[in-house]
Amino acid sequence: MQMRGQQIVYFDSEGRENLPVVLRVIKRKLKSREDLRSLKIVVFTAQGDGPALAYSMFDCEETRIIAVTFPRDFSIKRRDGTRHHPEIPGKLRKFFDGVGISVITPPRLPFDGIEGMDGLHREMKLVQDTVKMFGGGFNLCIQAVLCACDAGAVEAG
Repeated sequence: MQMRGQQIVYFDSEGRENLPVVLRVIKRKLKSREDLRSLKIVVFTAQGDGPALAYSMFDCEETRIIAVTFPRDFSIKRRDGTRHHPEIPGKLRKFFDGVGISVITPPRLPFDGIEGMDGLHREMKLVQDTVKMFGGGFNLCIQAVLCACDAGAVEAG
């Protein structure tokens, strides 16, 4: 990781291990810019770790956190051939309810293809590939914000 002029942070690799640094950068910006404190922070999460860490770092009286998860039918194939369905554990979900962190589980992600619509599927693949040039997780970040808008948790624009 490199920091240049305290404005831009470059990461050597992508992954969840960068999340604490990203949240510290956001926290520093919120401290220096009062006008940003009322904005909402949208976090894409598989198991709730990101929103929980954000809650522990921010003054949540001013900053609202919105968690967006994978769709319920999403699964990952493990090396042993079994399927894993990532989800926020019930205890953590109750905590989020208690502290006002909204959890949005969309029926599908906006860039997912639709079976039988090959033209749309190719266009969405092109959008995904283009957005991924900014970083592998950036694709999910954009989709999380779109889902939050669709759910009415964030105003469009």
